[in-house]
Amino acid sequence: MDTYNVYFASAIASTVVLRSCCGAAFPLFSPSMFNALGDQRAMSVFAALATVCTPIPILFWVCPLPEVVAKAAYSVVW
Repeated sequence: MDTYNVYFASAIASTVVLRSCCGAAFPLFSPSMFNALGDQRAMSVFAALATVCTPIPILFWVCPLPEVVAKAAYSVVW
C-alpha cells in the first residue's frame, strides 16, 4: 500500500480480477476432479496447495526483497 501510492487502486483491482477469474474457473474443473479422485483425495489436493502456500507471506516478512522495490518503476523509495 505504501510503496505504490498513486497506483494502489490499480494493484488492488488487479488482485480482485485475478481472484474473480480463479473463482469463475473453479466450478469448471472441480466437478470432474471430484468425480475422478473422490471427495477425500480431491480435498487433499486443495489442502496440500494451501499448506504449500502458507509460508509464503512469512517468507516475504522475514526476507524482504528491497531490490525488487528499488527496481520497480512506480515505487516510492523511503
